[in-house]
Amino acid sequence: MHFASTKFERGCAGRRGGFGPLSPGAARGDGQMKQRTQSKCPICYSLDMFGDKWTLLIMRDMLIYGKRYYRDFLKGGEGIATNILADRLKAMAESGLIAKADDPAHAGQAIYAPTAKAEALRPTLDAMAAWALRFGPDRLVVPTSTGR
Repeated sequence: MHFASTKFERGCAGRRGGFGPLSPGAARGDGQMKQRTQSKCPICYSLDMFGDKWTLLIMRDMLIYGKRYYRDFLKGGEGIATNILADRLKAMAESGLIAKADDPAHAGQAIYAPTAKAEALRPTLDAMAAWALRFGPDRLVVPTSTGR
């Protein structure tokens, strides 16, 4: 979808440079996801839902690598802290991106699964990967599905 500049600017009205300053909680560094709830901009809404690094990497791990357990997300390679992971999983469940359930095969352990809302992000992740492979450093590799 292409945004006509006037329509896009109207949707982001009141925000310097389109996206402007974040809410006070966003800059605290306390693990809370950014909130820009007053903007009418669809890009800002998208960023509220999945626009931070860790949420996108968790989505990648679920959608591409088939990860479902807390411990598997910790082993992702990017070094997410346990408190950040717990916060992101909770926020993603509350926003309907993932479903959390007790794992019947492992007592006391939760299993996470992407919802249809999250599955709809697959083309976005694919486009981000394609962009990075085109413009990023040569060391990048194409993420491949594990077939889960």
